[in-house]
Amino acid sequence: MTTAQPRVARSEWIFEARGPDGEPIPSSVLDEWQRYQKIAWSARRGHSVVEMSGLVVSAAIPALAAFALDARLIAAVGSLAVLINGIRALGGYKESWTSRTRARYAIEREIALFAVHHGKYAKPGAAIVLVEAVEEICAGEREGWVALRLAYGGSNQDTKPTPRTT
Repeated sequence: MTTAQPRVARSEWIFEARGPDGEPIPSSVLDEWQRYQKIAWSARRGHSVVEMSGLVVSAAIPALAAFALDARLIAAVGSLAVLINGIRALGGYKESWTSRTRARYAIEREIALFAVHHGKYAKPGAAIVLVEAVEEICAGEREGWVALRLAYGGSNQDTKPTPRTT
């Protein structure tokens, strides 16, 4: 059994969920949920690769020095450690992983409320309400990501456009 199979089995209920009118989860909601699931796992893998690479390369520097190898080799490995650290900062894998996972969980929560016909999902037309809620989650996640990227650049600009006056 692959690692993807247990995740799918635990999430199978999402594909079977129905609203109060018997309507299924709208395809746009399923698409967003699957997209966030995919990109969160991709970012998690990227984060793991960068972190493990950084640890291995950093740990190799004192070992190479202990064997009194050529200083140029030690310097090259040290430069590689600095490069990996830069990739960590620029790639934002950890931030991406947590942000996208948080959005996916929020979408799953809305789908669960839709499936049990709770609150705003208890009335006919709940699928439309679900689509709107998921679009708000996605928009909020994108705005948060843009704000984070702008903060890395040292910009204090507001992420929302200012209204024009005529």
